[in-house]
Amino acid sequence: MDKLLTFKYYFDTTPSNNFQFTKIILLIVALFYLISLGVRIYRKKYCKNDIIKKMLRGYTGRFFTLGTILLFILLSRETGIPILSMRFWMFAFLLYVIIWALTVCFTFKKNYHKRAQHTEHHDTKAKYLPKKKKK
Repeated sequence: MDKLLTFKYYFDTTPSNNFQFTKIILLIVALFYLISLGVRIYRKKYCKNDIIKKMLRGYTGRFFTLGTILLFILLSRETGIPILSMRFWMFAFLLYVIIWALTVCFTFKKNYHKRAQHTEHHDTKAKYLPKKKKK
């Protein structure tokens, strides 16, 4: 427990090879990829609201990128690449994912209402604009 509180433990350039969380992290990587695929399928086939469709567009790529970064960190750790296998990167990644998830959770509803008001405003203007001629 004492070594968890030291900087040397997190910033050791060549940590020990007995990394016991490989299967759990591979499961998390697979979960990120499945969430990315699930959001993409939901957005393309089942989502009827245009605003939510546009808002979900960025999340498929973000989950895929998070899974790829975590897989890269895991492979660096397993192969023992000196600087890239530091424990610090795993904790920095975990902190980034937590902060990103919290900001998404707290701002999604606010962004949805702002976009809904914006499209509503454009719809009221559109009824006064001339229509395009049909050929």
